Parts: sequence; structure tokens; C-alpha cells
Amino acid sequence: MIWRAAQRPSCRIRPTVVNILTLLMESERCAIRSWSAVCDMTFGKDPRTYDMAARILNEEVEHEAWFIELLAKERDGKSIPSGHFRRGEPGHAPYSKNAGFYNP
Repeated sequence: MIWRAAQRPSCRIRPTVVNILTLLMESERCAIRSWSAVCDMTFGKDPRTYDMAARILNEEVEHEAWFIELLAKERDGKSIPSGHFRRGEPGHAPYSKNAGFYNP
């Protein structure tokens, strides 16, 4: 979809790896703002919704960290791992109750 949009004459952004990662990172930041607003609205009022929104928010923060790492590697040639979230197995989120926390 990004490639088709980039082929339009009106599109001025070339579909490079850096541009795509930047777009994805901005998308994650938008999701972080949205889930933060949900957390703010439900804090102290609806514990279940707040808990779910907080878990999703933490997932979005993790995704943003991945894109920051990839963007730094692609743009600067340096690998700067964030390391603030680690998964055990596929499907185990850092704040889920499926598995314990990673603690080296």
C-alpha cells in the first residue's frame, strides 16, 4: 500500500527504508497518544478498561522502541538496542500475565 501511494505523481516522499520506518514510528506515536488518552479517561473509574488500555499502551511503546532501533541502524549505521522490553516467546507481552518478567 505504501508503495502504491508513493507511485502517485502527487506523492513527494520516496519509499526508502528510512522514510517507511519514520512513517511507522509516527504511527506508533499516534497510537501512544490515543491509548494514553484512554488511560487518562478511565483511571480510577473503570479498572478493567484501564488495565487493558495500559497493557496496549505498553505494547505500543515497545513497538516505537523497535522502530527507533531500526531507524538508528538504517540511518546512522549504529545498532542501539533499547533493551527496555524483552519477550520470552511469541505472544508473551511484557506486561501480560502469560509469563513472568525478563530479569537478567
